[in-house]
Amino acid sequence: MTDQLATIGDYVEEAMASWQVPGLALAVIKGDEIVHIQGYGVRDTETQAPVTPDTLFAIASSTKAFTAMGAALLVDEGVLEWDKPVRDYLPGFKLSDGYVSEKITVRDLLCHRSGLPRHDLAWYGTDFDREQLIKNMAHLAFSRGFREVWQYQNLMYVTAGYLVGKLAGTTWEDFTQQRIFEPLQMHRSCFSPEVMQQRGDYARPYRIKRGRTPDEADTLEVMDFYSDQVMGPAGSIHSCAADLANWLIVHLNEGRFAGQPFVSPGNLAQMHQPQMVMPVDGFMAALLNTTISTYGLGWFVVPYRGYTLIHHGGNIDGFSTMVAFVPQEKIGVVVLTNIDSRPLRDVLAYEVVDRMLGLPDNRWNPRWHALFAESLAAIDRDRAVAAQEQVAGAAPSHPLEAYTGEYAAEGYADFKVRLEGDALWAWIAGDWFPLQHYHYDVFNLDLERFELRLPVRFLMNVQGEIDEVSLPLEPEVPPVLFKRKPLTIDVQTLSSLAGRYALPIEGMELAVTLKGNRLFMAPTGQSERELLPRRLLPAGIEFQVKGATEVYLQFQRDDTGVFRQVLLKQVGQVFEAVRVAEA
Repeated sequence: MTDQLATIGDYVEEAMASWQVPGLALAVIKGDEIVHIQGYGVRDTETQAPVTPDTLFAIASSTKAFTAMGAALLVDEGVLEWDKPVRDYLPGFKLSDGYVSEKITVRDLLCHRSGLPRHDLAWYGTDFDREQLIKNMAHLAFSRGFREVWQYQNLMYVTAGYLVGKLAGTTWEDFTQQRIFEPLQMHRSCFSPEVMQQRGDYARPYRIKRGRTPDEADTLEVMDFYSDQVMGPAGSIHSCAADLANWLIVHLNEGRFAGQPFVSPGNLAQMHQPQMVMPVDGFMAALLNTTISTYGLGWFVVPYRGYTLIHHGGNIDGFSTMVAFVPQEKIGVVVLTNIDSRPLRDVLAYEVVDRMLGLPDNRWNPRWHALFAESLAAIDRDRAVAAQEQVAGAAPSHPLEAYTGEYAAEGYADFKVRLEGDALWAWIAGDWFPLQHYHYDVFNLDLERFELRLPVRFLMNVQGEIDEVSLPLEPEVPPVLFKRKPLTIDVQTLSSLAGRYALPIEGMELAVTLKGNRLFMAPTGQSERELLPRRLLPAGIEFQVKGATEVYLQFQRDDTGVFRQVLLKQVGQVFEAVRVAEA
């Protein structure tokens, strides 16, 4: 250990206690040597098993640099070009803006300048496969112009990784394993919490659950592992301090590892060079005393106390990590923690860099505590304002049962609502969360795990029925409108609806036909339209006419259970049609 790090262990343990962090692994690299590597605390509070340099943690978005490196290796081989349109490699690639679809390049994917905001709730907790997620982007709204501003975007990294795998004739995972992990002797690293657990010596994920009142203490609780291999290129790698130290050696030594070339210096420089100017929020400006920040390819590139600091952190359920280095001085640091959304990773990265550079003490831990407390207080203030704006006594317009069902929007997983006792629950982001009534037909969706509360607005059709849900899933664009999903009706029942129904207009009929498992109707002389099952009625079934606004057909049974009558309902009009007896 260098003299600069002689007391780092005491600092780590004191900082861990102040943030209630169970376990942490720290590695420090100078040139091509690991000058400090150690585990602190426990990887499992129940067994008290200690953290070691080989303890596996989810590194989340620190994965992105590996995806950029995969692209760099293919550029070295002449298989890929940074500035060719993605469509040259994936002809079907499509976004909601046709111009961007044609022009966006691999470089654009990797430096977050597509014009799409995060849209994280379009993928988090869903069961879409990787190809479907990429297709879904055709339905996601842009918030800014192409290459206009930097906006962090996980789905672009999914696309980049998918492209790397396609061009290599394999998957992103297999390519990363064979072309990065194995040459760099990253023998413990893997791509899922399931494999991580099979390998042993892994950290369990934890979070701090905030007390609900000022008098109630915060508590440490274990979380479920987040498993989402579909998002792999954006954040699925699980690794350890020893493996990530080898990863940093490449970045500190012009693309060489163990004396052998790994990636060309030119393409390594592409990853490290600023590609896009980033906005710096007040939080980071106060800490770093700068208003300038940039992003390279898979790395943040920021001015730091007279030096350039290159880094990428990761946050996923129960884990916060940081991988950082100062290229001029060939200094690198890895910080892995098994705590959710706590900035100890940043505190230690900056502290280690300062010590290795011989810079004056910057009081990172107390300063970060103060700013973090301010951010939590801001969340509490926002909730207090929302409570003050609530309209007292403004009850829902319908019984709670009327809000239940499944709602769909293109590009997103279904939004589901169920009634449990006298409370509504909503399925979103892969789990059920409480829907708490706010006022009128607005409910608060309390995503406690994410420190997030969304106002959910239910909407009625002209018949006064709850038919749509407006969800503000991405703060940078308008709310997404989810439409109540049609019912699923068995083919036998659909078949019993087919036939001719006479309208109360001379010579006019409704012809209802079944094609496969889909029902269609056509008024005399008009084109055929599909009927979408909408709801079950006490004496029948209601369908919506596909593509028609507020046009419905209600098939009604007689006393014998036979469907003999249809009500054609449209705005301001209702027509009754009676089944025509077959000759």
